[in-house]
Amino acid sequence: MPSFITRFYILLPLIVISLLLSKYHWPTNSSKTLTTVFAEERPNRYHAGIDVRTYGKSGYPLFAIEDGYIERIRISTKGYGKAVYLRLKDGNVALYAHLEKFSPELEDAVAKLQSNLNSYSIDHSFGKNDFRYKRGETIGYTGDTGTISGPHLHFEIRNKDGQPINPMMEKGFEIEDNIAPVPTLISFLPYQPESTIDGEGIPKILNLQKRGKMYTSIDTLSIHNSFQIALSADDFIDGQPFSYGLYRIEVFIDDSLYYESKYDKLDFGFSKKIYNERNYQLHKITGSKFYNLFNSSANNKNKFVQKNIKSYLFNDDAFHKLVVVATDNNKNKSTVEMAFFSPKEPLKNTCNLDYEINQSDGSVLYIQIDSTVTPSFFLRNKYDYNKVLDPEIKSFGVNKKIIYGQNKVFTILEVVQRTNFGATISRTFHDLENNQFNHDNLRGLFDINSYHYGTVISFKENIFTGLDPFLSIKRKNKLYKHQLSRVNTNQLVSGPLGFNELEGTTEIAIHYNLSPELMIKKKINGQYLRSDKDFVLIHDTGHIYLSREKNRYNDESFVWIENTSVENVLESEKIIQGPYAIYPTTKKINGLNIALNLNDSSRPRHTGLFSFDSLKQRWSILNPRLGATSSRKLETSIDRGLIIAAIEDTDPPEVRVLSPGNGATYKAQDFNEIKFTIEDSFSGISGEENIELQLDRKPLIFEYNSYRKVVTCKVKKPLNPGKHELYLSYTDNLNNNKKTKVTFYIKDE
Repeated sequence: MPSFITRFYILLPLIVISLLLSKYHWPTNSSKTLTTVFAEERPNRYHAGIDVRTYGKSGYPLFAIEDGYIERIRISTKGYGKAVYLRLKDGNVALYAHLEKFSPELEDAVAKLQSNLNSYSIDHSFGKNDFRYKRGETIGYTGDTGTISGPHLHFEIRNKDGQPINPMMEKGFEIEDNIAPVPTLISFLPYQPESTIDGEGIPKILNLQKRGKMYTSIDTLSIHNSFQIALSADDFIDGQPFSYGLYRIEVFIDDSLYYESKYDKLDFGFSKKIYNERNYQLHKITGSKFYNLFNSSANNKNKFVQKNIKSYLFNDDAFHKLVVVATDNNKNKSTVEMAFFSPKEPLKNTCNLDYEINQSDGSVLYIQIDSTVTPSFFLRNKYDYNKVLDPEIKSFGVNKKIIYGQNKVFTILEVVQRTNFGATISRTFHDLENNQFNHDNLRGLFDINSYHYGTVISFKENIFTGLDPFLSIKRKNKLYKHQLSRVNTNQLVSGPLGFNELEGTTEIAIHYNLSPELMIKKKINGQYLRSDKDFVLIHDTGHIYLSREKNRYNDESFVWIENTSVENVLESEKIIQGPYAIYPTTKKINGLNIALNLNDSSRPRHTGLFSFDSLKQRWSILNPRLGATSSRKLETSIDRGLIIAAIEDTDPPEVRVLSPGNGATYKAQDFNEIKFTIEDSFSGISGEENIELQLDRKPLIFEYNSYRKVVTCKVKKPLNPGKHELYLSYTDNLNNNKKTKVTFYIKDE
């Protein structure tokens, strides 16, 4: 046999072993089920790694994914909890977070560091030769420490520059997955005040349906002037019960690439600017998470965005083909395809339709005069636009006969008028029974939505009127009149209003042209928030004060505040000031400061500023006042509209001592842990700073698990025989304190 062949066969096993070892080791044996992937949306940030499921349990071993050394250990009651940073031989760093404990040798080192620093929370860096590990060796165990919603492993890989990279792009982190992403919604958003989507200056959200191998919408939109696009899509993995984020999105119009994002490397400096690339407003409106298929940042440096566009603009009286390609982390792809028409001028309603209602047989005869327009018909409920029925339709040449029969529920006929090429011109609504509603029973709700290009005011009637009211805005003691459009049976909307058109607004009203005139009004206290001017808004005779310095943030909005009511307050708590609703709630507001002045009857040490979560129906503290002075001013800053109140809480935390038992006797070798639960139902416990623990008058270093609300302290050395006293002092975030003393004994053997 030739010598080179002999050498090949000798080297082959070494080559195979080398290739196998070039793959990273999976970090734990708990499972290969993921609950979250890289770059998914979190409140105000991106998710910087993957989360591996541990099925509600702690204690699974964590393996070194490659040869390396422990570079850093960080321990806190918040954030990543117990975290270990392993510097790999290729220069990357593997980060394991929320650990229950470290390997025994690391545990010993941590105990010494905590003792020397007299602190549970530490952040310590090690040398290259202090703690070295081989690929596959155990460096710790999964847990539930830090800010967490349940036990799991949070795992990251960071490159030499400290930037998180997508672990699923690395060898050894492949997941069996043959399921393509599922696009569910696509939204088209006006970019300028003059922009319209199907004739309206508000975002259009379309449901996507799978047809063959692609996803599409039945609507062909007419889009005038510049616009933006956003997509909602979920990914799924074979045999796993969760939904996930995407890896890559590409936007093609007429076969040209306009936008591309790829989630392979995260720049921490831009993580907090996530809402340049994800759509906060659509998320708040729909409950679904949206990817912006544009980047609104004026100075785009987001590492995810490979090719950027701020807005799309055509205005050429032509159709355009839109293709959006969504790719997951295993390179499975889905495609959204649809067409839109881009007129040079907004399409006018040139349709000439006439109709005759025959109530005796429950039908409507539509006489079509203009053959360039194609109508569609829907039966709607007069109280709820979302309740719809497809009517029976008979054709008589170009005319249509719509049968609605004796239906008493769906009595509003919606006519959607489209050009023959599918672009929507207008929507009209007709009462088939000509019912005369009682004017005294007419009610409605105002809604104000701020977009980057202006503010839209809408009014939702409690019953379909079929009337064409107008909107008035009262500011600086003058009335300004604005036209409204009926976008569905019960909803009327204004065109986009410039933020300056609302400055100093004190009242908005809907006027119905009846005899006598019917007017529904709402008091407003708002101001125009802009970047080049100091902002101040005072409400409730100075009890609440909103402010922002000029030239600190490059955004603008209309901000307003009003009194509101919330029922969900515990009996032991007392609302001192408020509640107040600060708007807008669907648009991010940077750096808005709140100052709330308490009245003289309050107890400021036990009073905090809280926000109300309407979805979870509960209050959460905004500014813990642990150890605060007697100041009667509560202050914080917010980045969105919310409901707030000053609430007094006078109940201390509740504690249940698990070990030692009061009056109990132990053998010295059996007593190795102090353990108790601590819980506060309202203002809460932030961390170890709220707790003091002493044994025989000597302070102890303890661990507080905020997820399980458990305090533990390991007793390293056997206690001397005799009587021992454990002192516990615990204070909630509003200075309500309680002390507990436990006496126990160690046997004299």
